[in-house]
Amino acid sequence: MAKLTNFIGPNTKAGQSEEIDAVILFHIKVGTGKVTECSDYALGFNGEVSSTFWSGNFNIKFELTDQNPSSNNGPCTVTFNGQTTTGSYQVDGNTLVITANLSNGQEVVKLSRSDNYTEINLSGAVTPPNIILEPVTA
Repeated sequence: MAKLTNFIGPNTKAGQSEEIDAVILFHIKVGTGKVTECSDYALGFNGEVSSTFWSGNFNIKFELTDQNPSSNNGPCTVTFNGQTTTGSYQVDGNTLVITANLSNGQEVVKLSRSDNYTEINLSGAVTPPNIILEPVTA
């Protein structure tokens, strides 16, 4: 149950280029980046976002620290733009909900798989609020 690979786009792998799309009424490209790490218990992504709503580095990493595939909840770490903090995760159906306290407030991250991409819904201290990581195809 609690494996990151259950909640991210199929075929996602380290080194893969990804397009960052914002979701407002539809997908709109706002940046690009690369998957830096992808395993059952860790997912990392480094990229740049440039949009009307938010611009800057988008470097994020999630790690399920208990590494227990049968667990529905447990401890984790979240790194956002170089700031690492501990948090917790909870499986909620087809979504992995991660909660962590960053220096500027609490952040709730929802990871889910949708078609060929990964949806990351951010709420709380960090923006952009809802983004899609979609593999770049040649």
